[in-house]
Amino acid sequence: MFRIFGKQVCLGIAVLVASVSVKVTTHAASPPTPPSAHDFAMKKTVSLLELGPEGQQAALLSRTYAKICRSDRWEREPLDKCKPDEQKLAATDKVLIVDLKTKKPVNAISIPDDVTVNWMEWTSPNNLLVSITTGWKIGRRSYTPPTGRILSVKTDGSAPMVMLFGDEERLLRDNRRLSRTVDLLHDDPHHVIMGAWRNGDYDLFRVNVDDGDAVRVAKGRALTIAWYTNRDGVPSVRLDCTSRSCRKIKLHRPADGADPNDEETDWINVRTFKQTRRGKEDVLEIDWVAPTDVDDEYYVMVEGEGEERRSIKIYNIRTDTFVRDVFSDPVYDVNWPLINSETGNYAGAAVWKDRLTYHLLDTDLQKHLNAINAFFEDRWNITMTGFSDNGQVAVVKASAPNDPGSYYLYDFTTHNVVPLTNTHTSLPGEFNSRTQVVSVTTRDGQSISAYHTVPSPDRVRGGIAPLIVLVHGGPEVRDYFDYDRDVQFLASRGFQVLQVNFRGSSGYGRSFAEAGHRQWTGIMHNDVMDATRQLVADGHATPATTCIMGHSYGGFAALYAGAMQANEFACVIAGAGVSDLYESLKQDRKKYGYDSTTFEYWSKSIGDMKTERDQLRASSPVNLADRFDDPVLLIHGENDGIVDFSHSEDMKKALEKAGKTVGFLELDEGHYHNRWSIECSTEYFERLESFLETVFPVATDGSVQAVSP
Repeated sequence: MFRIFGKQVCLGIAVLVASVSVKVTTHAASPPTPPSAHDFAMKKTVSLLELGPEGQQAALLSRTYAKICRSDRWEREPLDKCKPDEQKLAATDKVLIVDLKTKKPVNAISIPDDVTVNWMEWTSPNNLLVSITTGWKIGRRSYTPPTGRILSVKTDGSAPMVMLFGDEERLLRDNRRLSRTVDLLHDDPHHVIMGAWRNGDYDLFRVNVDDGDAVRVAKGRALTIAWYTNRDGVPSVRLDCTSRSCRKIKLHRPADGADPNDEETDWINVRTFKQTRRGKEDVLEIDWVAPTDVDDEYYVMVEGEGEERRSIKIYNIRTDTFVRDVFSDPVYDVNWPLINSETGNYAGAAVWKDRLTYHLLDTDLQKHLNAINAFFEDRWNITMTGFSDNGQVAVVKASAPNDPGSYYLYDFTTHNVVPLTNTHTSLPGEFNSRTQVVSVTTRDGQSISAYHTVPSPDRVRGGIAPLIVLVHGGPEVRDYFDYDRDVQFLASRGFQVLQVNFRGSSGYGRSFAEAGHRQWTGIMHNDVMDATRQLVADGHATPATTCIMGHSYGGFAALYAGAMQANEFACVIAGAGVSDLYESLKQDRKKYGYDSTTFEYWSKSIGDMKTERDQLRASSPVNLADRFDDPVLLIHGENDGIVDFSHSEDMKKALEKAGKTVGFLELDEGHYHNRWSIECSTEYFERLESFLETVFPVATDGSVQAVSP
């Protein structure tokens, strides 16, 4: 037996369909002081754990941090070459091969400095593929654009590490993403199928994992972007863009009896479909999943025009028809398909409702998963990340709003859950905050979902804990009932947090997402305000102790609410927020092109530059500075390639000109604040904490009051 998080780690399941008896003890008291800003800024120390085919070993990606000199070069310089303020923490990855019986490493595989590991996959009990991103070097020249490669490693150390495709200079010049496989060839442990550019075409290769040599197996074209194989590993589908802009894609199959590797082979155009933009990603109307057991039929994920929700179907490439629907949810999009890592077969679908749910083809496996969920009180998000070939054990990852995540080993025979490791060693295994799902009724009678996090009582500084309304970015993304470091940082400092999945968020189907188009100051804003007012009406908060905060679109939402409902908030925190809607569209048109899918998407999302120019300017926070009544904190990375740094600069100038209280944290970073360096993330959390302390000082009687600007 093991004990972790106050639970007895044994399912004790006599019959899987029966209820699971779990012993639960009370939570331990909070530590004397919460984790520091630096602790929250630290990255995962265990980011991957892959179970070996025999179930006796696992490959664990261990990440440690050490100070190095700041440099634009990929090579690291000794610390004595720079001053303390010129140093930074850098990660070093190491792959540990762990014996699961003894819980001890049997081999350690060093990964070169300044290399990031993306994924790992076993191809045999003694061979592991490691996908990496590294600096781009040809000869003695170093290039800053990162390059993806795949390493093949003998886990017992019996042979040197091999790089797939070797070190061919011509190949490196043409390929920056040699870090993906098309087919792992589960029946052939010595080869994988990969795509690569050569002589101006995107071709398909059979690559030997023992020596890295590659042999071409299919000839592509200059506009080829993807390949797919059948269940025997034979090239069967090729996707080509119809033009450089790639707004449309042609799906081809080889002519009957043709050799895909022959340049003269006829490839038949089966269908032409669109590549569209949803949020920050380009998406295909038909996305390949896996071959079925029937010739010419494949599992695909579909979200084209006329499809309300992303779903799984079977598609026949010969007849160009959808043979049948496999899985769809009546409310939510399918988030991703599940593939059996041992066979490559389709296994089910993952759907984020509020919690993560799986819909598996294997009914017995579904019963096991349901039992594990019950053991974790239906409060953690459970993922089975890998299975042994004999089906006896699986690696399970569990995370929750107040738990950054841990890995466990599940035994299908004994039904025991054995803890292996936490993902974040700088943080406690579980925070004492509580998060619940809140159903919000909007002013027009719709029901939307929100997450309300309440800090541990011993973190509250007196009276009602101040509330932070945290608006997600996108806007076509969503919040999840899962760990969010900003939420837990705020909760550890005694703040409530409200996250709202307003209309315009993704995950709830096409109509829900498109309801937010051209509604940045309408429905999306109103939904956030309705959720905030519902919490206030229920007695959880007051306007005097409520702030609004967000990044990217959330930064815009915070600024706009701070201007239009100044009397309902005590402060505004905007990270990389769009402050000028018209200028944002103008910048995107210049950067991506008028006919790009990116500019087309943002025009649909925000508004039309030509016909709605006056409306866009009138509703831009930069032109509403005189309406602000509360202190504002602006945060922006100087190297932001999504929302130009000028948006925060102009907002600061406008607020100062209007005589408002404004602070500005400028960081040497990009757009996505969860990818910032440890140093910049630490500075961000420290500034956030100090700003909120000035807004909500603790009085001598222990109460918290907002300070008027």
